[in-house]
Amino acid sequence: MGLKLYTHFERQDTIVHDEIQLFHENIEILLYLKIKEQIIHHRWPFCPIYLLHINTYCHIDHFAIPAEIALVETTFWPQLYGSKIDVQSMNISKKINEHYERHSNLYKRLCLITDDFHDFVHPGDQLPTGYQADILEHSRRTHGLPCTPYEKIGTQDYNQLLDDLNEMLRSLCDFRNKIHNEAMPMFCTMESFWSTKAALDWLYDQPSTRDRIDDYTLYPIESLIAVIYENFYNQVQFKCDLGVLMGKTPQQPVLNSRACDYHAILENKYCAMAHVS
Repeated sequence: MGLKLYTHFERQDTIVHDEIQLFHENIEILLYLKIKEQIIHHRWPFCPIYLLHINTYCHIDHFAIPAEIALVETTFWPQLYGSKIDVQSMNISKKINEHYERHSNLYKRLCLITDDFHDFVHPGDQLPTGYQADILEHSRRTHGLPCTPYEKIGTQDYNQLLDDLNEMLRSLCDFRNKIHNEAMPMFCTMESFWSTKAALDWLYDQPSTRDRIDDYTLYPIESLIAVIYENFYNQVQFKCDLGVLMGKTPQQPVLNSRACDYHAILENKYCAMAHVS
């Protein structure tokens, strides 16, 4: 009576869906383990966290064509900043120690952001004409960025765009310490992880950027929260509530005072800067 009868195609769709779901779950586990490995090197929660969001025009094959990109530097524990006892006991690099001291007053006052980057990305002639209706509809429903041939905005200097991102991510590198001589990883929500990765891959796959020797590291912020909760919940100076941490995760884009000028004027809530802020 309650038996579900599948057609051949329904069964195939179910199998494919299950395989994709399993693949994503395995990737999430691998990302979680990678973050646990980084915890050993005293990166988090001691280091600032870099949150990334990219609005896109459309997806083509394995890529997503970016429209707007925003990156902010923040922390889950602003109360750590300016506390010399805590900082000196962390066994972290001199660069990061100096960063805590330099931004202590700002973090205590605002408890939010010490650095940010924002820009629009001009896709050149790479928006496929066959997708134009879908691109226009997606823009109308979300970020509202112009996408007709004569209205597109943003930079086409993708090398400079990646240089600006890397300059921010490498600001805490300590080249005398092999543990801290890599650019800091970026985080985004699990919901936007694959879209964000596809957009970064697009930027690194352009003719002007393919010869770059740098790369990026991207993790879901939810995995970081889970690792921090597991490793530091019982330590007094890091005692926190998982619900509070999850409440700080940007689940949905919201309009606030951190929106860029373009989206603030339009009162559009899908601003990349507002999302990460």
